[in-house]
Amino acid sequence: MKRPHIMILLMCLLIVVTGCQAEKVTQLEETSKQKHWGVTHVVKNEHEPGEKKIKVAVLDSGIADIDELRHAISYSYNTFNDEEETNDEYGHGTMIASIIAAKAKDVSVNTNVELLDIQVLNEKGQGNVESVVKGIHKAIEQHVDIINLSIGFSNDHSALQEAVQAAIQQGIVVVASTGNTVGNATDYPAQYEGVLSVSAVDENNERYLYAGKGKVDIVAPGVDVPVINAESTVEFQSGTSFATAYATGILSLYMEKGEVIDESFLKQKTKKIGELETYGLGLLTYE
Repeated sequence: MKRPHIMILLMCLLIVVTGCQAEKVTQLEETSKQKHWGVTHVVKNEHEPGEKKIKVAVLDSGIADIDELRHAISYSYNTFNDEEETNDEYGHGTMIASIIAAKAKDVSVNTNVELLDIQVLNEKGQGNVESVVKGIHKAIEQHVDIINLSIGFSNDHSALQEAVQAAIQQGIVVVASTGNTVGNATDYPAQYEGVLSVSAVDENNERYLYAGKGKVDIVAPGVDVPVINAESTVEFQSGTSFATAYATGILSLYMEKGEVIDESFLKQKTKKIGELETYGLGLLTYE
């Protein structure tokens, strides 16, 4: 039986459509010369790391073994072969992780976070319901605080919904991207009740052209934002998956301080910028 492919953001295709190329910088030391608006746009206060590290499960294509992220990874698991080792040949998972926790403070949101690297996508960026469900249950087993899903399905799947609800019932904050659906409906699992769905905006708080609409809870930077790739170089990327990573990073900062993530909290920490179906409650910030 053919397995449904995850439409994770069609990142390469969208770059072609928009006529943009991901700009690469050969050395991390050069990043200060580049336009890094993402972190400063949403992190308004200096964060003092606490003793507790929030555990974030990144369910993606794996995270490369690079110096910028090695400090943060406490656990790895590959859903395809049941081994505690991943291999990010596709590169997406490494870039997502870099926004959350890389050493480079002008790229990442929280250098004090603990990452659990759970591979649910293969070398082509493809996955299936079974691999994602397996990854979610592994994250639950590892007692994580946040699950980051910068991936999405165009169709609903009962097994996926059940796994997500199991995580939520355990008190885990599930964060998922609305998807690059070119203004069409939000992907799953972002559509599910209780999942924090994230869309992307640019530095002027304008919606990312390809972002999904409908069930949107919050927005975060996701247009030409700096990321660190699997080769340890910096490039600039766009998409709701990257916005999701920013949201996860910000939430981890608040949770480190003991904040409870609920609707009341989100209303206090967001800036309303537009209609609900496009921008949700607004831009999530750390202040």
